[in-house]
Amino acid sequence: MPPDGEARERKRQRARLHTVVQLLLGEGDSDLTRCQFVSHLEAVWRSSNLQGCPEVADSWWHLVLAEGASSSSSNDSISSKSLVAAVEACNSSDAAIRTDWLWRVLGPGPMQTLTAAFTLDTGAPPSNVEPFRLATAAISADADSNTFASWSARTLPLLSHVLSTRVVHWFASGDAMEAARQAAEERARQRSGPPSLEKLLSLGPDTLRQWLRSSSSREVVTKPVTVTTARESEWSVAPAIETFGFDTVVDAARDSTCASSSDDVGSENVEQFGSDKLLLCREWRWLLSLALDVDFLGFSRLFSSNLHGRSLHMLTQRTALYRGGTLVVLREPSGATFAGFAANGLLVPRDAAHGLFFGNDGCCLVRLAPAFQVFRAKTYGADSCGRAAVAASAVTAASGGPLGSIGGSPRATSTTGRNFVYLNNKRGVRRGLGFGGSLSSPRLWLDPSLEHGTCSSACETYVDGLLASDTHFHVDR
Repeated sequence: MPPDGEARERKRQRARLHTVVQLLLGEGDSDLTRCQFVSHLEAVWRSSNLQGCPEVADSWWHLVLAEGASSSSSNDSISSKSLVAAVEACNSSDAAIRTDWLWRVLGPGPMQTLTAAFTLDTGAPPSNVEPFRLATAAISADADSNTFASWSARTLPLLSHVLSTRVVHWFASGDAMEAARQAAEERARQRSGPPSLEKLLSLGPDTLRQWLRSSSSREVVTKPVTVTTARESEWSVAPAIETFGFDTVVDAARDSTCASSSDDVGSENVEQFGSDKLLLCREWRWLLSLALDVDFLGFSRLFSSNLHGRSLHMLTQRTALYRGGTLVVLREPSGATFAGFAANGLLVPRDAAHGLFFGNDGCCLVRLAPAFQVFRAKTYGADSCGRAAVAASAVTAASGGPLGSIGGSPRATSTTGRNFVYLNNKRGVRRGLGFGGSLSSPRLWLDPSLEHGTCSSACETYVDGLLASDTHFHVDR
């Protein structure tokens, strides 16, 4: 959205926010009670088909109360000024301010923060918190991140943006205004009480009939509300994701339950669907969506070694016609799990610039277990547009520098710095699937048998870091 358009939208949101607050306060009131605050959130949650998150409402209430204590005369109420300031902070154009407020609201620690964020964004509590534990386990390993807020702004740059959209929905949307209006009508009805018999007898037949009809309507009928959730607005333009794994069956089911089959590291991340297993459960797909600015909650199976065998020819054939983002997921027998993401699929273009390497700086490498980390292209941002700019600005604000400089790694300028993805199944040239580096020394390599591979910790294409448990790995059956 152009800067002028953003400014106009923020002005409209601010006007709706003040209207909602005024409706919630009522005439002559200057403070908002806790009951009014919680009731309003619950009403908007219901209109959005969310299960609600009472602990978030409680945490937010105490945070606003603490920061607005000087203007509040009671621990049971907050001033309208404090509430407006809190909502505007969560929707601030300054990513650092927005991130700080949201983290303080959502929970006292990384696990609580991600659990609450997942619930608010998807409308249901997580069925598997193991991905969140593995995600926060990477914080201590990130030399550039001393806090969860800075790490998440760097690794999950769209999280604060998505949640700030949810906050706007609570207090500055049509649903919020409708909920506040209904609360104001209910409050006015309770204050006025039913009219006396003398008053009713003094009314004309038409007026009395209209009053009875409106009174009955208020008690029985709820005005329908058109709902647009944050998830719909955030991901409506995102491309579909095709997910496939080499060690497990991956299916297109979206609402499966999670199951653990062993005590190995990462085994809790396998999602069960009937007799098949999904390597990436819903919680992992949500984290990846926020990290890569792609809708991983909706995906289709392209290839599975359990169904299609371990064949590079079959993999190439099944992915050749798909041009959307494709995630290649690998898992070792120890449970270590990692992936390579090809932003435009695995179809080798005819005009591949550097031999059989292709792709753009939207490609990346991801370590899932034993700790979650994203290794982006060192040229990240050069080819990106749209909401990726939001992610880049959040990362810049959190780290003080461009994402390409994470870990002190300079931006790539050489030819190998553009070697994002490699795929070849023809004789005469090295056969296999690779990500980054060069043909003789790729960053991640899977041989044609789809059983063995190599991995290095550094290359000129992606940010440094080791994906597999060792430089030579074996793909789990």
